[in-house]
Amino acid sequence: MSVLSREELDARLETIEARMDARVANIEGQVAAFIARANERDLRLAEHEDRLNFMFEERDKRLAERDKRIEYLAEQATSAAQSASTLKANLWAATLTIIVSVAGMVMAAYHANQSSNLALMQTVISAFQHGQQTLPSNQ
Repeated sequence: MSVLSREELDARLETIEARMDARVANIEGQVAAFIARANERDLRLAEHEDRLNFMFEERDKRLAERDKRIEYLAEQATSAAQSASTLKANLWAATLTIIVSVAGMVMAAYHANQSSNLALMQTVISAFQHGQQTLPSNQ
């Protein structure tokens, strides 16, 4: 090994220092570029999240509106079912009234017919008896 002079040593150290400074500057540049890309990515991600939040808010509004419509339709269906059951009861009551009135008419017609037949029979019997009591004028 040879002994280096001070000037040679200083020159070598300056060369090493210059290479190290270049490496450090290169690394600093790469870190700065990485930070810039990360900031851009974060900015795009924030914009994307804002768009997603807007879309989710719109979707939530639509779902809330749909839920209100479904609740309204359920209330209408419930009231329609109640009204249908009332209508059904009223129809059965009307049917029963018609059946009772028809039965009453049939019974009234039967009694009227029997009364008419009885009156006719009494008239015939009365005429027959009257005919038996009356003497014929030709004899």
